[in-house]
Amino acid sequence: MWVSLGVTLKQRVAARVRGSISQLLLVCALTGWFAGVAPGTAIALTQDEIDTLWPQLPDDASSGDTGTTETAAPITTEAPGAAPATDGRPAAERATTALIEQANAEAAIRALLKTPSDVPMPPALGVSCEDDAVTQMLTGELVAAWVRAASEPEAGLLIRLNAARRSLQLLGLDDGTTYDLETRLADRLGAKARALMQANQKNRDAIPAVIGFVRKAAQLSDLLGNTPTAVGLVDVLGAWLDPFVPDMLRELKSAHDYTMATTVVRLVRGLNSLGVETGSANLESVLARIAAAMHFQLTVDYQFTLTGENGHVESYHLRADIPLAFEIGGSERETRAMLVGEATGHYISYTDPDGDLGMLPASFQVGAKVENFDACAGTATLFLDRFYADAETYTFRNGDPAMLSGGMYGWLAAWEEYRANGGYVFDLEVTNKSAVAIDATLSGGQGAFVGVLKVTLEHQPK
Repeated sequence: MWVSLGVTLKQRVAARVRGSISQLLLVCALTGWFAGVAPGTAIALTQDEIDTLWPQLPDDASSGDTGTTETAAPITTEAPGAAPATDGRPAAERATTALIEQANAEAAIRALLKTPSDVPMPPALGVSCEDDAVTQMLTGELVAAWVRAASEPEAGLLIRLNAARRSLQLLGLDDGTTYDLETRLADRLGAKARALMQANQKNRDAIPAVIGFVRKAAQLSDLLGNTPTAVGLVDVLGAWLDPFVPDMLRELKSAHDYTMATTVVRLVRGLNSLGVETGSANLESVLARIAAAMHFQLTVDYQFTLTGENGHVESYHLRADIPLAFEIGGSERETRAMLVGEATGHYISYTDPDGDLGMLPASFQVGAKVENFDACAGTATLFLDRFYADAETYTFRNGDPAMLSGGMYGWLAAWEEYRANGGYVFDLEVTNKSAVAIDATLSGGQGAFVGVLKVTLEHQPK
């Protein structure tokens, strides 16, 4: 799963950061409250905005060294004295409390701004094999919890100050601020985001956490009216993600890590959504490289026997070597690799124990697809449209040649239960990081026919 970087940032950011949920980055729909707020406008963040930036987690409270000995406030915009509907104290008393809280928060922020900022250590969550809903949910929760903790102490202090400012506004008072401290806190978080990317330039496992943190920093800057800073963070994120693409392609080709195929596509689509479309983020070029790297040779080997009433056993051996090319299947939300090809199959041999019968060389056309190729789950579905000739020419020791359909009957008798979608469908296991991705043997039969089907899928990158 890819943690989303959904921001509908004003003006340029809106163009830079649009994309769909499936494209590894963009999901968090903030359309309703990304209204234009110019720098210096005295409007405190709403509770919904605070909750979106730093969602309330179980037993969560702002933590970290805030520069004071006071306990950090919980994640709420309601400071002491800020709730007229539930607080029975006189307005003047509530205002005094809010002014004191504002002064304390401002002092703590000024003290913090004099100290160096630490670079948070991101969790190693990986970027592939996280497509199932449970893994996505767990990864999302882990990232949210880490981003919340890594945003401290800046987030806790901003929430405290914001709560005090909002309290004064709810009481109809002008807090007399230009929101300079909030902007400086946002800039500090932005610097922390840049340092995080700098410290994890080659750490692929940090991608979900880094994206999550940068997203929050960009959202905060935009909410406070600093759209250029938000745009700059998104640009840096795109540049940070770009070098991962060639490394993943190399692993796909040389280490037979097939999970990289869809992972790279998602990453490139995410980069495109950020406005990065050249170099490693050129989707057309990347798809061409993936197609070359995801070239396979499918070998289908079928041997079956026919036992006559006299007990004599005739043996058939059919084989096809089918080159398969990579295609993008599924939807944008659920992208899957699909391998497609066709070739000419051949009857390798036919044996009659009495020697009375022979067969002239025969061949047939076969179309094949390996669908739902999921290296993470270790599964794939092989589709064959047919695996026999309509008829073969048999020769007799005494008599004229005859056209018979032994191959067709031998196939239908063995694999009738696998018939589906105008062909035959087999569920197979996939071995990731192996040159032989599929190596399966299936047995089937009915009546006098007994067949053994051997399927191998060998990685042959170009």
